[in-house]
Amino acid sequence: MFAAFAVLIVIICLVLTLFFINYQQRSLHENLIKSGNLFADILAHNSRIGVFAGNTGMLHTAGAGILERQEVLEVWVNDSDGNLMIQLKKNSSHHQAESSQGFRVLTPTVLADLERSSGAVHYDSDDILVFWSPIMKKPGFSQEDDIYFNQTAGRQGNQIIGFAGLCVDKTKLQQQTHQIMIQGFLFGAVFVLCGCLVSFFLVKMVAKPVHRLTESAQILGKSGTFDPVVVDTDDELGHLAHAFNTMATSLKHRESELRQSQTKLRLLSSRVLEAQEEERRRLSRELHDELGQSLAYLKIQFRAVEKKLPGQFQTLRGECEDVILFINTVIDNVRRLSQDLSPSMLDDLGLTTALKVQFSEFAKRNDIDATVAIDNIDNLLLKEYQINLYRFCQESLNNIYKHARAEHFSVTITRNNKTILLSVEDDGNGFDMDYVASMKSGDKGMGLTVMEERANMMNGDLDIQSEPGKGTRILLHIPLRLN
Repeated sequence: MFAAFAVLIVIICLVLTLFFINYQQRSLHENLIKSGNLFADILAHNSRIGVFAGNTGMLHTAGAGILERQEVLEVWVNDSDGNLMIQLKKNSSHHQAESSQGFRVLTPTVLADLERSSGAVHYDSDDILVFWSPIMKKPGFSQEDDIYFNQTAGRQGNQIIGFAGLCVDKTKLQQQTHQIMIQGFLFGAVFVLCGCLVSFFLVKMVAKPVHRLTESAQILGKSGTFDPVVVDTDDELGHLAHAFNTMATSLKHRESELRQSQTKLRLLSSRVLEAQEEERRRLSRELHDELGQSLAYLKIQFRAVEKKLPGQFQTLRGECEDVILFINTVIDNVRRLSQDLSPSMLDDLGLTTALKVQFSEFAKRNDIDATVAIDNIDNLLLKEYQINLYRFCQESLNNIYKHARAEHFSVTITRNNKTILLSVEDDGNGFDMDYVASMKSGDKGMGLTVMEERANMMNGDLDIQSEPGKGTRILLHIPLRLN
């Protein structure tokens, strides 16, 4: 903002300075022309009798009076035929007089200009101004003062008996112009400096509350906390600061309410998952104790029936054997379902072995190649973290089976002093992460939602990487929580 104001001030001061210099130059030049015209008319008026009488002494007296002017370098008087009658010049004006030689010739152009003009005419060159004025036979003025006010009086029908001319030096005009330029640029520089200082303090006064608002907005955006902006003015900026404080306070209050809602929702989700685990354990026990035992008893009964059949009932014996084999398959499925519902291996064999068995059985059951590398992580996590990690891996495998259609997957679990890193990667279909991220939570599917919730329950950092046709990689960082 300050730079913009500074550039604007420089442009304005430069334009005003150039305008001032140009105005002063024109004013000085016009004043010099007016003075030259006046001196030429006075010389012509005073030379009238001398020209009429052919008296050069009178002409010298009239010319010497004009030559005493500081700016006049040379004067001359010609008769009506253009013949030079007198010529007076200052000793220091030789080079200017040489340059005026062409103007002292009474050319047809000069004569035509004098006939069209009501008074003196002038011609401009680099260093001098040359003036011509006609010498009239009659005085043409009722009194001498009329020369200054009425230059056309008495010219109608009067006869021209000669011509008066003079040369005016422009050196002083150029010096004055140079001084004006220096003064103009000095004043312009002073105005630029003063304007920049004033604009600096004004911009600082205006920008200070804006900077405070900006800093507070950045702090509010990064950390969600802020210090109220000081409202020390009653203008638009003060109203803006007051509105910002009100908005930030309201936002902070709503953010606090949102955190409380998220905490309650997370607690509720945790309770739901705990209730789900409890229900799974109950179903697992019922499957194992009730259905498993009933199937085992049924198997024993079929085996007893098979043994009691006479030898001639070989076909029936074979059918009994088939039923017994089917019952064995059902018992295995019930055992697997019971294990999936409540993995007793976690208690019996530990987390590391339970995970290895889970991955190997999944690969065997679904005919998928697997690469499994798991560090020993037994007793590194709390009990509830262990079941959550087991369920997280179980959900990852379900996603591979349902959606990925992968031919190979790899699992690595590594540990260090602070975290456990789980990586599950497959070569399946993959999916568009941006599209999934833009979906509502309810539209993402329960798989990803449950995985995110279980990661949160373990205070873990979940990162899912996937592209269509390039598979999926799931990374989970879990902080160590020892028993």
